[in-house]
Amino acid sequence: LAGGLAPAGWGAYGLAVGVALREGIGRWLADDLALKWPNDLLWRGRKLAGILCEGRWQAGALQAIVVGVGVNCGRRRFEDPALADRATSLALALAAAPGRAELLAELLLALEATTAIFASEGGFAAIRGRYEEACELLGRAVVVPAVGRDPEIRGVAVGLDDAGALLVREAKGGPSRRIEAADVWLASDPGRP
Repeated sequence: LAGGLAPAGWGAYGLAVGVALREGIGRWLADDLALKWPNDLLWRGRKLAGILCEGRWQAGALQAIVVGVGVNCGRRRFEDPALADRATSLALALAAAPGRAELLAELLLALEATTAIFASEGGFAAIRGRYEEACELLGRAVVVPAVGRDPEIRGVAVGLDDAGALLVREAKGGPSRRIEAADVWLASDPGRP
């Protein structure tokens, strides 16, 4: 990993992976692909893939990032009714899904291109427009669940900052709240509390 990005900037690396994942899979599914902040790829509102990144630090410097991407490829049905309404796969979305090797090659090319921009051109700010264009939460009413002593937040997702934090303007007004990590969902989602 090269580049002069400050340590705090690497927290949004997973968002860059999301952009690459969307663009790579977009070769086959150009329409209806959306990113759900911070780490899911949706097709027609159902989860198609998820992302997890872990960094290895030494003396305040990032040594490596391990990226995990799970793409639902061949599943043709989901037995669990809770998953059937929320998940999908390439096999369900496409008449002829790509083979895993072809999919992996396309994803690696997209990942290399997007993360090179991220690492060399100022982090998330360099790709924020691409992420925001695909983010299903933006401009919509959302719920950020209560965590510990932090109360539940209800408002409208209005954007992302240069570090990748979600900005939510509460219904009661005031400045936007900066959300660094949470399982945020659409307020209209009937499957959420």
